[in-house]
Amino acid sequence: MKDIPADSPEVTLLKQEGGEGERYGSTFDIRRALALTEGNVDDARAILEAEAEDARLEEEMAREAQEEKARAVEERLAEERLAEERRMKEERRLMEEAEAAKQ
Repeated sequence: MKDIPADSPEVTLLKQEGGEGERYGSTFDIRRALALTEGNVDDARAILEAEAEDARLEEEMAREAQEEKARAVEERLAEERLAEERRMKEERRLMEEAEAAKQ
């Protein structure tokens, strides 16, 4: 792998295209992609785009997993509330029956 200086024209070009830290990651990420492709900007761009898409998908999957977890918690709480309401109704019914039996 060849060493790509941080101030090289290739790094500057990709930083301008991707916005450092925004789409293509840091200068280090850009230099690494260029080093892996022996300075080929098009191939480095493809690597950086693929990595950005992977990161976006990972974030989306994590968000979806968090949303699913929140839904499951909400469902469980709703089931617990319903069970508590049923238990209280049953207790009231039994108390009313006991009261009626006393009379």
